[in-house]
Amino acid sequence: MMPNESNTGESSNSVDRKNPSPSVTVKNSNTNAAAFTSITSTYENYLALTEKALQKSRESLDTRTLIQLAYGDDTAHIGGSDMLIGILDGVLEKIVKETVLQEVKRYGTSSPKQQQQEQDDDATARMTPQQRLNKIDQAVLDVIEWEARRDQIEGLDVKSARDALNKNLLPEGVSMEDMITYREHEQRLKARTALQQELQRIEKEISVLKETRTKKQDNLRQQLGQVEKVERELEASANVVAMVTT
Repeated sequence: MMPNESNTGESSNSVDRKNPSPSVTVKNSNTNAAAFTSITSTYENYLALTEKALQKSRESLDTRTLIQLAYGDDTAHIGGSDMLIGILDGVLEKIVKETVLQEVKRYGTSSPKQQQQEQDDDATARMTPQQRLNKIDQAVLDVIEWEARRDQIEGLDVKSARDALNKNLLPEGVSMEDMITYREHEQRLKARTALQQELQRIEKEISVLKETRTKKQDNLRQQLGQVEKVERELEASANVVAMVTT
């Protein structure tokens, strides 16, 4: 059986108070300032998709046709088809907009009976859908915060290494930026050399292909010449035979 609306509403409200949807906070290590980015929780997306699917299913139902199929011409004896259609529309709207969503909030995809019979001691198995999805959001939040701290530490390490090189290893008058520019120039030279070598290889392949094509064309011309010669000989023989027979 479906639980009544008052109990369902109280349960869903209590879940909302105990498990508020988390907001994800990301610390920007590049600017060394706190930047806050709010995202829609997984649970809210879950409810929105469920409601959208229910509404789409509801729109696909033609209540007038259903009443006609169920009662036929007998609708006049039980209040008329318009009254029955109104009642059925009201029931379906209540199911779509209230009952099913309240059941989802309380029990998820399991029936109330399955939830009551569940004896598993695992705390996760006894969580509501909102609690489970909020744990996922919290895990994502923890990873984002950890990555932000890691990036900040790595940025500090890079800066410290650069300062040390500037002070101790680089020649006087040469900065780390100069070294980076020089390395980039070297990389560009290597890339250009590689491209030139690749271009030479391609040009060589093209030359070989052209030579092969020329040889094939010459062979084809020779074969055509031989065929034409044979045709002329056959034609001459045919003329001789014709003269002899006449």
